[in-house]
Amino acid sequence: MQDQDRNSVVRSWWLTAFQFLILLFFSMFDFYKSGVRIFDIAAFIIIIIFLLIYFFDLKSLQTIPVILLAVAGIYASFGLLSSENYLTVFALFINCFLLYLLSQKELRPSQNQIIIVLLIHLAFFFLQLFYFYAVGDVVNYHYFTDIDPRLESSIFRPAGLFYEPAIYCYALFILTTMLDPKKSKYGFLEAVVMFSMVLSVSLLGFLFATFIFIRLVFNKKFIAPILCLLPIIFVSKEQFEMIFIFIESRVLDLGSDASAEGRYGDFFNLFSSENLIYHLVGRGFGASFEQFGSSGASAAISAVGVVGVVLFAGWLFFKSRELLVGILSLIAIMISAPIFSYGIFPYWIANIICHSNRLRNAMSEQKIKKSMHEDIGQ
Repeated sequence: MQDQDRNSVVRSWWLTAFQFLILLFFSMFDFYKSGVRIFDIAAFIIIIIFLLIYFFDLKSLQTIPVILLAVAGIYASFGLLSSENYLTVFALFINCFLLYLLSQKELRPSQNQIIIVLLIHLAFFFLQLFYFYAVGDVVNYHYFTDIDPRLESSIFRPAGLFYEPAIYCYALFILTTMLDPKKSKYGFLEAVVMFSMVLSVSLLGFLFATFIFIRLVFNKKFIAPILCLLPIIFVSKEQFEMIFIFIESRVLDLGSDASAEGRYGDFFNLFSSENLIYHLVGRGFGASFEQFGSSGASAAISAVGVVGVVLFAGWLFFKSRELLVGILSLIAIMISAPIFSYGIFPYWIANIICHSNRLRNAMSEQKIKKSMHEDIGQ
């Protein structure tokens, strides 16, 4: 009996470690070496080891949704015909399988694990920020990859473990949407994430901070976000004016802003450059889209077309544990950098849909009400 208890404890410990490392490594998707996302590879290796040790069972593979893999296979085939980037096509196909696999309970992180990973990212962000203003030098967490992050322009814009502030804000928005608001009494952690996004001075960061604020308010958590934004009033007048001028210049000159132009500049040319069938169903995974801007919307419509995007949106809204999270996540996916071939993407989607009992609960409530009415009538 003691041996069984000991084995159970060891198994539980290793399971927790696997869950945590998968989440941590997928969240560090902005580390590249020779064009390879090194922590994505590390996470995939951990998943394979996990499957081999814990529940690699041929019977369980029969439950894989055939329709999902069939559709993914079709789009992968189209992509192989229209793209020379075979690795991207392969990664997108694998991600469709991972979307199913990562929704399994054994691979889902706990709320405490998500909180710890968020705290790790926040710690590296504030360390970078404080070190710069204390010493005047930039902490480069990507030193071993021989790439310098884009943190300095007319002002310093920290990004933590990421190359640029917009990606930092996107990554922390992804992690924040995985949190269950019912288990966060006041929303202090989400408020600190909002505060860090404001300090990153990223336009997308301001938008993501607004999204988090909307979710907090929607879940009736008002105190934490207000308290966490109060330190802004202690920023010196010179720093505030510098930040305000930087933001104002970017917003007022958005049409010629290099970042906005690169991401969204030629998006609408996408609809005038191809025939109708491409607009509707896309050209397959890995289809070239950069000429139309480097946004998620350009990549998605190029790959699966308007029909595919609409079907994905409907499925996401239907399955999300919170409809608001589904809506905000879809907007984030469309306006941000495309991460469809990244391991974090299926992991994120799996975690915001895997707790979905919204429809089932609504139907149960209707049955209970109907039963009560029938009892009263009798």
